[in-house]
Amino acid sequence: MNDMLPIVKFLYRHFDTSSLQVLRNELEAKLRCSAQQETSKRIDEIFSGKITNSFIPVLADALDVEQNVLSPIIKKTWSCLEELEIHTSKQSQSPHIYVETNQIDNEDPVDALVHAEFIVISLPDNFTSQTTSIQLKQAKSIILEHIQKFAGKVPYFGDINGYTYYQRSLRNFCFDQKGQFIGINSEGHTL
Repeated sequence: MNDMLPIVKFLYRHFDTSSLQVLRNELEAKLRCSAQQETSKRIDEIFSGKITNSFIPVLADALDVEQNVLSPIIKKTWSCLEELEIHTSKQSQSPHIYVETNQIDNEDPVDALVHAEFIVISLPDNFTSQTTSIQLKQAKSIILEHIQKFAGKVPYFGDINGYTYYQRSLRNFCFDQKGQFIGINSEGHTL
């Protein structure tokens, strides 16, 4: 629960539950919009921290809490999201190894984002100052350690399908789920 956005933590405590489904049901009952699909979308936005200033009074009213209680929690949520965006932006520009998985194995996408360190292996900035041959050997060694640590399945993200070592250049080096080099890919990825 420590890794959740402040608004999500608050909602779990507010409704005194540890179940995501119970929390969704409670929010759905409180936020009844004109269409079921709209209510579900609104709940997803709350869980992802996408709460506008104009929605704060609506949410405060639905939860029967004062706006001055809810506003600082939402501001802290926005701050956490900014930090996460800065962190992932820095990682995508630095050399790193991305763990390809079967996508999110968790019901809470925000929780999965917070656990991005399971699928992004940061490398030191000077990693790319070595020859490509040495970089690939070291990347393989790091991948083999990761394979041993997680035994083929990454928490929150599912089974490992492979790894991609992203240099700062346009070349990306692909490895299979056993750590064997399988080729070069010039496509990028987004976190």
